[in-house]
Amino acid sequence: FDTSYCGGMRYIADIVNELQERGVNAKVVQIKRNPQGNTQPLDELRVAPYVFDTTEDFLKKFEETVFEKGVVVAATAELVQIIETLCNNSKKLIPSLLAQSDDMALAADQKTKSFIENSYKLAKNVITNSKWLNDQLNKEYGVSTLGWVHPGYDADLFYPREREKGDDRPTVMIPLLSGYPFKGLERGVSVANELWKLAQEKGTEIRILSYGVLHVASSPFITCLGKL
Repeated sequence: FDTSYCGGMRYIADIVNELQERGVNAKVVQIKRNPQGNTQPLDELRVAPYVFDTTEDFLKKFEETVFEKGVVVAATAELVQIIETLCNNSKKLIPSLLAQSDDMALAADQKTKSFIENSYKLAKNVITNSKWLNDQLNKEYGVSTLGWVHPGYDADLFYPREREKGDDRPTVMIPLLSGYPFKGLERGVSVANELWKLAQEKGTEIRILSYGVLHVASSPFITCLGKL
C-alpha cells in the first residue's frame, strides 16, 4: 500500500535491488490506499514501482503490466486475500506472504486479530524476516513457514565504537513508532516500563533510549531521540 521511506520498505528494497543485480526480474508493486493520494517511492529502490490506483485495477492489469509468471509476495497480512485472488486466477503465479512482525500479538482489537489470523491461514507460502518470528509463528499459531531472510545493516552507520569513551550504563534502544499500528508503540512503552521497574528493584542504573517520538509523558525516564 505504500513504497515511501520506512524500515520495512528499506528491507524490501535491499532484497529487490540484490535480486536485480543477480539478473532476477524483481519488481515492487503498490496498490494505493487512496486513489487520489500520492507517495514518494523510497530513493534507495533502484527500480520504479508499479502503482495501481485500486485493487480492481491491480487484479485486472497485473499480468499484462508486471509479469505473467513468478512469485507474488504480499508485504503485509492485509494484502494476502488480494494476492491469493490474483494467483487463483492464474496457473503461472505463486502467492506468498512476507511476515515482518508478530501481527497477531500487535493487533489493537479482536476483530483485527481474527482478520490477521485468517490471512495467515489463507497464505500458502510464508517467509519471515527473523528466526525468532519464524519460530513464533510455528509454535504459537501453527503457521508453516518456508524460512527467513534477515534484514541487512549499514556498516558505515552501525559499527563497534570505543566503549570506554562512552556511557558505562547498560543501554537499551527501543523503537517507538506511531505511524503504523503494527509497530507496537504501546508494547514498546510497556517493555520500557518493566525494564525500568526491574532495574530500580535491583538497584541497577540503566539508560533507556528510544527513537520515533519526541517524548513519552507517562515514562519520563525514557530518553527520546525523535525521528532518526
